[in-house]
Amino acid sequence: MIVAGAFAGGAHGAKPSHAVTLSPAPGTPDASPTTQISVLGARPTGVVAAGSRSGGHPGALRAYAAAPGASFVPSRAFAPGERVRVRVAFGSRHISYAFQVGRPVPVAAAAAAQPPGGGAESFVSEPGLHPPRIAVRTFSGAPSGGDFFVTPATQRSGKMVGQFGPLIADARGEPVWVQPLPAGVVAANLRPQTLAGEPVLTWWQGQIAAPAGDLSGEDVIADRSYRTVATVRAGNGYVADLHEFVVSGQTALITVYSRVRMDLSALGGSRHGTAFDAIVQRNDLKTGLVMFEWHALGHVPMRDCYFRPQRSGAVYDPYHVNSIQPLAGGDLLVSMRNTWTAYDLTPSGGIRWQLGGRRSSFRLGRGVRFAWQHDVQLHPGGLVSVFDNEGHVQRAQSRGLLIRLDRRRRTATLAHSYAHRPHLFARYEGNVQLLPGGDTLVGWGGESYFSEFSRAGRLLLDARFPGFDDSYRVFRYPWSATPAQPPAAAVRAGSVYASWNGATGVSQWRLLAGSAPATLAPVATVARAGFETAIPAGGSGPYFEVQALGAAGQVLGSSAVVHS
Repeated sequence: MIVAGAFAGGAHGAKPSHAVTLSPAPGTPDASPTTQISVLGARPTGVVAAGSRSGGHPGALRAYAAAPGASFVPSRAFAPGERVRVRVAFGSRHISYAFQVGRPVPVAAAAAAQPPGGGAESFVSEPGLHPPRIAVRTFSGAPSGGDFFVTPATQRSGKMVGQFGPLIADARGEPVWVQPLPAGVVAANLRPQTLAGEPVLTWWQGQIAAPAGDLSGEDVIADRSYRTVATVRAGNGYVADLHEFVVSGQTALITVYSRVRMDLSALGGSRHGTAFDAIVQRNDLKTGLVMFEWHALGHVPMRDCYFRPQRSGAVYDPYHVNSIQPLAGGDLLVSMRNTWTAYDLTPSGGIRWQLGGRRSSFRLGRGVRFAWQHDVQLHPGGLVSVFDNEGHVQRAQSRGLLIRLDRRRRTATLAHSYAHRPHLFARYEGNVQLLPGGDTLVGWGGESYFSEFSRAGRLLLDARFPGFDDSYRVFRYPWSATPAQPPAAAVRAGSVYASWNGATGVSQWRLLAGSAPATLAPVATVARAGFETAIPAGGSGPYFEVQALGAAGQVLGSSAVVHS
């Protein structure tokens, strides 16, 4: 049997015959006071938990829907700072272990200001939509097909152009779907994924508290009509962080940042300091239960961070997890920006190997060293993609990297490096996506650009957000959708303006007009001309309706009747 968390000195008693992962893992130093006790891999018959100060805790066992196992949900919270002893029974056999409860620091999220939408797109038929205008340049060669998935926002001084929120744009930068969010709410990580065999659209949305940068939000899953089918929240009293949201089967992998009080004097900080722990959760989508929870604290030495805490009392961020990738066999590939390292975590939460940083399991070849990275992904054939925010600390230039791992020789060699001309230095954000056919898409994070390169490294496409806008990540995928709401129409200056926010199959617009709503008849059919199409009304009207037509001339949707 394999039990999570390296049970040395923590677990004893007869063990069940199944592989079991327990969370919080044995020896965890900062579990949440409202933590569940998760048993993944086998269904326990009973769980007993007792705090060193709070005593015994009654609770309920709740089974997972996505995998064997269950969570023990205590009926009351544990005391901050106490040691909790746990006994997990499997019939006549049991496991006993212990973990420590942390001293969390509550954060009141302050809403980020919603800047004005000056200089953005405007539409007659959709006056409430103001996405940023994306400028796209294409070069020799044919860029890959598919739409761009972005989340316009800004972290720099200056006004944002356009609205915060998820945005899908076509190859020309023209909006396909615009989802503005309420004032103070931002989005990140928009992309298509698969749930129960069906394509879905996923993103994070929430608030950012200044000046510490604490994040408070939730992850959203929408169907191909843009209707929300699930909202995923972090468990164990935490809030979901924007950096990662992966739908894996019937589970969700999310990132969590937790502030905990701790003595940082050994690192040069305050004895009464505060630090961010980096947490990975796997949650059951149907029940919302936490199936697995991994803490960087207790697994990764804080000395591996490339900066030291300040004595001023600022929150210390030794890890900064920013991507999770599920691997074959149940492993997880986790990137931590502030240790310059990617970690292969075993299903039980141990570290199988590390790439980069102070304790790399691989010897780094020339040009491989990366710093403050984002979005580490393992691909077939041992290829690893990395967005290297600083190509080398000595020069302020960000790169997209492809690294080849040789597991037998334990070497990491440079397969390809992608740089922007002129050079860009993205202090935060960014990603690399390998596209079908061999092209590579690089999102330059805080530098407002995204670019597509050929297999040989030739620039095929270069796009830029206006003003100070940027996107945490940029993805390119094929996308097909029919919105739940009907097309929109409006009349201005002798023309009828037609649009259908989110529709991907519209080839033409048909205009119907008449002297009364009951007497409308077709008067014109025109080709779709971007997000919004203007159709001359001539002398018809004063009542109008527009119909969205597919490639075969079929009616896909009809607007409400409007009056001039």
